[in-house]
Order: sequence, then C-alpha cells, then structure tokens
Amino acid sequence: MLEIKDLQIKIDNKILFNVNLNINKGEYFVLLGPSGVGKTLLIETIINLRKPYKGCVLLDGKDVTSLSPENRPVSYLPQDSFLFPHLGVKDNIYFGARERKIPVAEQNKRFDDLVSVLNIKNIIGRDDVRTLSLGEQQRVALARALMVKPEILFLDEPFASVDEYQKRILQLKLKEINRLFKITIFHVTHDREEAFMLGDRLAIMIDGKIRQIGARDDIYYHPTCIEVARFMLNQNIFSGKILEVTGEEANIEIKKGLILKALNRSKKFNAGDQVYCGIRPEEIAVIRPDRPLKPMLQDNLVKGEISEIFEKGGNHILILKLLDKDPDIEVVIPNCAYRDMETAVGKIISVCLKKNSIWILTK
Repeated sequence: MLEIKDLQIKIDNKILFNVNLNINKGEYFVLLGPSGVGKTLLIETIINLRKPYKGCVLLDGKDVTSLSPENRPVSYLPQDSFLFPHLGVKDNIYFGARERKIPVAEQNKRFDDLVSVLNIKNIIGRDDVRTLSLGEQQRVALARALMVKPEILFLDEPFASVDEYQKRILQLKLKEINRLFKITIFHVTHDREEAFMLGDRLAIMIDGKIRQIGARDDIYYHPTCIEVARFMLNQNIFSGKILEVTGEEANIEIKKGLILKALNRSKKFNAGDQVYCGIRPEEIAVIRPDRPLKPMLQDNLVKGEISEIFEKGGNHILILKLLDKDPDIEVVIPNCAYRDMETAVGKIISVCLKKNSIWILTK
C-alpha cells in the first residue's frame, strides 16, 4: 500500500540515509527509535511537509512524492494536537470533513461512530477547547483526523504529553480503531513498551538509518545488529569466539572460560568466528533446587552471588556476579517469583541461560 523507496533527507545537520519501507493495507506499523534520530523528519517528508533530497513515496503504486498533503487520502496527528481555539469541540471534529466536502450524511454517521469509540460524548458540547485536559484534546484531535476517512493515519509521538493513565486508555483505543475501521496506521514513538503493545511490525531507526524491520518477536528476541540489541536493552551482551558448531548448535566461549551453547539459527557461523552473543534478562531462568530440571534448562547452568537487587514495577532485577568468572549477568524475575524465592543480596543462586533464547551476531 505505502512504499518508501530510497528516501534520503538532508535538513540542517540531520541526514536520513536511503530509507526503504513497505507498509501493508490495514497494518499497524510502528517506527521506533531514540529521540533525535530523525523519526519526525521522516514522517514529515513522507506526507510532504518537507522535501526529500532523493527517493520517492508510492501510495497504491502511484508516486505521490510531490502531491500536497491535503490531496492525499491521509491524516496526520502530531505530538501537539493543534486544535483550533476559535472553534468548539464539535466544529473542530467536523472541520476536515467539511473542507473536503464529504456528504453530510456520511459526516454525521462517522461523527457518531467516533464519539462512541473515543468516549467523548460528555465533551462534544464544549465551546472552548482550551478547557479540555490533554487527554481529551488528543481524543478530539484523533476524531478530527479520522473524520475524513483516511486510508492511512500518521501519528507522531501522539501521547508524549499525556499522563500514563490516559496514555494507556488511548493506546487501547488506537488498537480498537485499527481493527474496527480497518485503517492503516503509521505510528512514530521512542517508547519501547508502546511500540511492542501496538505494532504488528516495527522498524528500528538509529543514527538516521533503518537498522531492522520485523515482527515484534523478531525485534525483541533476534536483533540483527549490535545497535538494535543495545537499544532494546539487551543488557547481557557478551563478546566471544565460537569454539565448535555441531548441527544447529554452537559452543561460544566468552570471557575467562565461560562456554555457552546457543542455536546457530542462520547456519552462517563457524568455528573460530569472533561474535557477539546475548540473552534478554527475562529469558534467564532461576533454578530452584527443590524442583527437577526440565530438559530445556539443562544447558548453560551457571552459579553466582546476587550483588544488587532493584525493584522495577512488576519485576525485580538481580545483578548476578558469577563465581570465578566474568561478566556479571542481569536477571529479571516477576515480583511473585521474587517473593516466593525469598532471595537477598549475598545469596548464591544458579541460573540457566536458555540456549534457544541466546542470539548471535557477527562482530
């Protein structure tokens, strides 16, 4: 449906390099990356608020690179809602549909549907949009963007100014809108949790380049470069050498003689290769001495002393100092498991770095 081909953008000191993306009809696509890497610059160029240095944008196979935003079947919701202060809530919502001369009956039907889905019936009579909360303003702006029945809804950090409670409600509303109206959504965010909660597919942008595109699990568990691994908070990243490859299994030696078994999924690694490997902290299993070991937990067993404990929301982070080995390992366990373990700083525990959860990258 939407295709971005070899798009290169140069604005002041920012450069985006040869961006290539394909977004499918009805898809919820998320562009994720740290602040300041050019995500807003890219979305503004795609919708022609800025001119690309080279490359093109295709919509349903048609080159729309030079087509003005108002002549495209798209809507754009930036970080700030930009409601018209001289119009009330209802007129703000109807504004775009009236400008595009959508038949009145269609406008009214769409308005009623959006009021219901976005749960804004109690504020549609407001004459002064400045009296709305930030969450209410974003709902009104979202309704206005959807009133024109766009084929694609572009969202740029839409909840950055909204409190966490309202943010979660609006996130759920977006998934409902995506499903009910079968609308394609292109969502830009720096929030990893938001991206993984909403996106069918994700693209990771770092330093002006798209580093990886894929489904949530691919991005989360199988980073394709060290930059993505670090951005996705893969805290357990090791440098090592492959000692042996047997079938789909590789033995990797990391510092001071610690050898890990990992799956050689790509079958591109060979003995002697210098590699990075890693595992997400929540994929490390704490071994309970009072319970039998499952087959999947019988490799990569290591023992260490808990040197630090941090509480983070619904989880606890354990920093494990391996006995006579480097490096330290970060382990994440849910609060219920933490309470059941009755653990503490200084306690010696055993953990399993599950071999099917270890990723390998070329150094």
